[in-house]
Amino acid sequence: MNLLERLELFETTGQISTHNCRLMKKIVENLHNKWKVSLNDECAATLITHLAMAWERVGKNEMVKPLDDMLYQEVRGSNFVDCGQQILKEWEEILGHEFPEAEKGYLLLHTCTLLEKMGDEK
Repeated sequence: MNLLERLELFETTGQISTHNCRLMKKIVENLHNKWKVSLNDECAATLITHLAMAWERVGKNEMVKPLDDMLYQEVRGSNFVDCGQQILKEWEEILGHEFPEAEKGYLLLHTCTLLEKMGDEK
């Protein structure tokens, strides 16, 4: 199942709204077109799944516990953290809203993991 099919499944099953599905598809387009991420990549699927659910939580004012400090420091030490932060900023522009700090930690973790995997494949 590719990323777009995954989002459509989330919409069909009521896990995300139609509006949020459209927004997530724009983010998938950004990942695919600008960052050359495969629509079939499993790390990208994990990232998009978390992102879609995070965006639903933001809309409902639901909070998550912040990423464990030790894990967050490991993410901050990644060679891909600057690129990951740039991607998150682009997504916030697409969405027209900033993510809460707790969500940013998880999104940065998944984004850096994806970028590291892509770097390993080159």
